[in-house]
Amino acid sequence: MSTKVYTAYRVQKGVDPFTLLWDLKQRGQLEAKKRLKLIFDDILNGKAEEAARRIHQQNVEFREWAEANDHEITKANLFPLFNTWVEEHCAPELKKKNGAVMAVTHQKILTDIGREEDAKGNGVKAGAFDIDRWIHLNYGQQLTNLQRNPWALDVTITLRRYRTRYYIIPYCDTACAVTGSLDFLATDERLEEFGYWDNSDKPDEVTDHEWAWRSTVWNDLTKPELWGQFVAVDVVSWTGYDAVSPALEIAQELARPETQDVPE
Repeated sequence: MSTKVYTAYRVQKGVDPFTLLWDLKQRGQLEAKKRLKLIFDDILNGKAEEAARRIHQQNVEFREWAEANDHEITKANLFPLFNTWVEEHCAPELKKKNGAVMAVTHQKILTDIGREEDAKGNGVKAGAFDIDRWIHLNYGQQLTNLQRNPWALDVTITLRRYRTRYYIIPYCDTACAVTGSLDFLATDERLEEFGYWDNSDKPDEVTDHEWAWRSTVWNDLTKPELWGQFVAVDVVSWTGYDAVSPALEIAQELARPETQDVPE
């Protein structure tokens, strides 16, 4: 049986595991909120809108080029053909990367959340709470989708015990909008790296004896009768989304006057 626990940590001796979990949860939520705020800011400042238009124009011009040059677009050749077009024929301004985390139009947001009649009006843009509803809607819709999705926002930390020590495994989709929210675990002094895998060589800094012990721990813990014995702490969840939403803070910032009278 193969064992692969690539990202895992052992709690240092003397550290209370439940106090640790609470601290990690709070910091993880702050990190997730920072990442979501980047998306809000991009949408509110028009960067996401610009990126959506650029991508749409890319698709239009790519298909016109393919048709003009008798290139049949299939599932098998779509990506290599598109990459060839981007490298050799795409206009420089369409290649521009503007740093947007998510390419989406204000109209799509308003339409998706049921404000289609408003989205058709001139100058109507999604506000912070509209964006908030839209992200939460997409988050909920992807919960039953097995494909990777940028709105698969679930972030969880699990705690297991083996003999007298405690072990942590973080879960955060590498393709989601809040990816990296738990990267700080790698530098937390209350934890030590404790991953294990049997499909390639061990890290150079880990001794043979230490690697053998990791093998024992994870081969035992991954047995069916032990694997289900864990405590899970939700850092980001659909029902607890409010804890990481930056909507209220952004709305308050936007409502705050740019200049205020300073008393003499």
